[in-house]
Amino acid sequence: MKHDNTHLETPEFFKKLQKRNKDAFHILYQHYKVPLYNLVFSMLRNRDKTADIIQDTFIIIIRKIHQLQNISGLKQWIYRIAVNETLNLMHRERKFSFSGDNLEPAVDKLAMDNFMVSEADVTEARHYILLELVERLPLKQRVVFNLKYVEGFKEPEIAEITDSPVGTVKSRLNMARNRIKEWFKNIPDDLY
Repeated sequence: MKHDNTHLETPEFFKKLQKRNKDAFHILYQHYKVPLYNLVFSMLRNRDKTADIIQDTFIIIIRKIHQLQNISGLKQWIYRIAVNETLNLMHRERKFSFSGDNLEPAVDKLAMDNFMVSEADVTEARHYILLELVERLPLKQRVVFNLKYVEGFKEPEIAEITDSPVGTVKSRLNMARNRIKEWFKNIPDDLY
């Protein structure tokens, strides 16, 4: 799901953020809370922990906005904070998934690449199966997959967010696509 953030990348808005304008931070929060929640939830699968990470992310944004040198990097900077906070929590708890919550679709539509099927061919059951398969991916592949196909980031942006080389991002995306294709082949047709 791509979000139009052109109004957030103006010099005027950046100045407001730098001056810690409450209205500007509220606009920023309203714009990013849902996509960040969806991304973090896809990693943690726990509503309470996800809400905590989102809160922590915005606290860090408010505290460290002065460190951001260029407004054009705002979106990637915000996502990087959220991803890092999530990975830090997972490391502290030494868990890579949390039980208790059933998977709910994070978005109404998952962007499809030509590696799968056309969007018109996706039935509701197939959509949910695809979401479940994405959840089975190893964490690093799941993160880059969601950043690319749900949030609409390009590989260089994902590399910046995840602090990984672009080649690593491309490799993880390729492995994720191949795994999902292979898993999809093994699903009986009568399930969808």
